[in-house]
Amino acid sequence: MRWLKAIRHVLTGLVLIGLTIYFGRAFDALRQPDLRPWHELKLEAEYRLAEDGPLASFDDYLEIEDRVFEELESELIEKLSPDNLPTFSRFDSAGPMFPGRLTRNWNRSFELRPKVVVGGVVLIHGLTDSPYSMRSLARVFEQQGYRVVAPRMPGHGTTPGGLQHVDWEDWMAVVVAAVRHTRQQIGPEHPLMLGGYSNGGALTVKYVLDSIDDEALETPSRVFLWSPAIAVTRFAALANLHKALSWVSYFERFAWEGIQPEFDPFKYNSFAKHAGWQSHRISKAIGSQLDRLTEQAKLEGLPDIYTFQSIVDATVLTNAVVRGLHDRLPPGHGELIVFGVNRVAKLEEFISPPNDPVMWALRDRLDLPFALTHVTNRDPNSLEVVARHRTESEPFDAGTPLGLSWPPQVYSLSHVALPIPPDDPFYGRREHVVSEQALALGDLRPRGEKGILRVPVAQLMRLRFNPFFPYIERRLVELLAFDRERSGPRDD
Repeated sequence: MRWLKAIRHVLTGLVLIGLTIYFGRAFDALRQPDLRPWHELKLEAEYRLAEDGPLASFDDYLEIEDRVFEELESELIEKLSPDNLPTFSRFDSAGPMFPGRLTRNWNRSFELRPKVVVGGVVLIHGLTDSPYSMRSLARVFEQQGYRVVAPRMPGHGTTPGGLQHVDWEDWMAVVVAAVRHTRQQIGPEHPLMLGGYSNGGALTVKYVLDSIDDEALETPSRVFLWSPAIAVTRFAALANLHKALSWVSYFERFAWEGIQPEFDPFKYNSFAKHAGWQSHRISKAIGSQLDRLTEQAKLEGLPDIYTFQSIVDATVLTNAVVRGLHDRLPPGHGELIVFGVNRVAKLEEFISPPNDPVMWALRDRLDLPFALTHVTNRDPNSLEVVARHRTESEPFDAGTPLGLSWPPQVYSLSHVALPIPPDDPFYGRREHVVSEQALALGDLRPRGEKGILRVPVAQLMRLRFNPFFPYIERRLVELLAFDRERSGPRDD
């Protein structure tokens, strides 16, 4: 029959087109730089749930982490010749960007112990970075009397190749151990909270949902999220397709979305596709679990969730934070704090899209089940920002001045900027950089001809600190006040 033959031709054509695109991407990956030892090294000591089983305690994980960093030192750092390394390599033990030169290596799990304890919090870092990204937020909690535990997720803080060999279930096992450890440290009478940034935000949400399903897991009293990866860009769903070819040594670079110089001491620049696939897997697991718990009418057991999110985000889908999470919460169970784009009039023609479709939709909704705060320009002629607030049933108020302004030439926040203050010693403004020899990662200003740099200019120009971090700090202090007053202090 003619129509069957036509269908066969169409299907054959589609398959050929798909194969052409696939092999085109595979051969295009050969244009990337060669893999270096830090891309290829597999740290055998790293924790894997499937091989090591559930963690008996967080202390056991810290012992594993000790062995991981000992192996990193002996199998990579000591074997690298400084003569063959770039000046700013994070793996050059004598270089200015080597994290081991600091008093504390922030790539490792850390705890902060206030003298007087009123509660505890576990803070989970994001994908490809390290506990360092939680450093400033951790200080805020510590100053309010909270015992802070910031675990390193397996595969992070060591080599970019480490993310080739871990799965999201490994990360969840560490989160569970960290929460139990924190409860043991603060005692039964104090509140325990959970917070996460980016992929750590997804892990945080997954833990909270699991705690509703499993009575053995403690549900935190309050949850904080920063740019949570509730859903990631559509390309992450395709991240696993490389495996049909990348096992062949000729195509091993096909397993990498990007191979770049490693000059950032606390975040990988190279990106393994396997990491993106794990982020996609956990976002799908969260969506399925939310669907089921909604049908079972179990979401009333959720704690209040407070989310800080930039309206523009190249890593996670901002609309998914609204539709995929906050819209599903029972009314009155949290707040979404959104940082808008710099809408000063002279920048308007350069900004795409001209209006924020997510914010416009939220502004006009009458059925909003959560509180909403929008940090935006006071007016089109001012760089000063205000916080406009609305509740579930009321429209936006006139706005509260924050005493903060957009810095010159900054048109928006970025995914990586949200948890980092302007005075950060690595990612902040140039005057705050830890030493004159170190790269000012938050204030790079490359100029020259296009197509020359190995690192994309867009990455170098991405905002690395949040000029409105003082507002995040202020909100955290306010939100913690109720729990601090309700819970009596004790000496640690």
